[in-house]
Amino acid sequence: MYYTSVESMDLTNKKLILERPHKKVYETDDCIIKAFSGDHPKSDVFNEALNQARIEETGLNVPKVLAVEEMDGGWAIIMLKKNGKTLKEIMESDKKKIQESIWRCLLIYSWISIQNHHRFLTE
Repeated sequence: MYYTSVESMDLTNKKLILERPHKKVYETDDCIIKAFSGDHPKSDVFNEALNQARIEETGLNVPKVLAVEEMDGGWAIIMLKKNGKTLKEIMESDKKKIQESIWRCLLIYSWISIQNHHRFLTE
């Protein structure tokens, strides 16, 4: 794995794969970097990383969270890149899988919600 801290990474030469008002997503040789703007709440970034980590715990083949770091006045989530189709690509390629994919997302969301609730009650 070639991951190094985002502080030492020059993202200007990395492939920009998604841009939204509050984040930019970059692809490196082995990582995906979600770089959030400085006005995006820190708690939202850490919550997203936590939810991703909980999805990892289900055993699904999803990108592994490597780090959450400060970057350019905001925060970044660094994940190990996974080869294969995204959920969006799967849904677009086979319309019959849309309902199945939505149900899977709902099950994952429900599992995360139960885990959050359980951990809150047991702490």
